[in-house]
Amino acid sequence: MGRHDFAEYLKQRIDEIGISRKACAMRAGISRSALYKLLSGDVLHVRLTTLEGLARALKVDYLELVQLLNNGKHY
Repeated sequence: MGRHDFAEYLKQRIDEIGISRKACAMRAGISRSALYKLLSGDVLHVRLTTLEGLARALKVDYLELVQLLNNGKHY
């Protein structure tokens, strides 16, 4: 799964839990612009703290996001 697939997963999950992108960013503790960069697939590196916040906001396992971002590799 590449950056764009990760972005699509984030969009889908935001829609599934029924929150706005603004609310997602606030819950994740990141700026809206940072979230929109992630949603566009326009990032090369994502901080672990950002993934932790997104996992919390999206109600998913943190390690699931790490694996998805790293092309689905399991560690």
